[in-house]
Amino acid sequence: MKDNKKEKQAMPNGNDPHTINPKELVAWPRIAAIAAMLSFSLPTFITGLEIHQSSK
Repeated sequence: MKDNKKEKQAMPNGNDPHTINPKELVAWPRIAAIAAMLSFSLPTFITGLEIHQSSK
């Protein structure tokens, strides 16, 4: 018969796969700032390119 136990996977931090070390955490304000920057800057950049190309 086959053993149904899961093999223990080696994690980079050596801990349980469901735990996160504090040094591995990324602060949520950093993620929020990047998301806000991309959500504003990318459409603005694309619109600027379209306006520039249409004015030629």
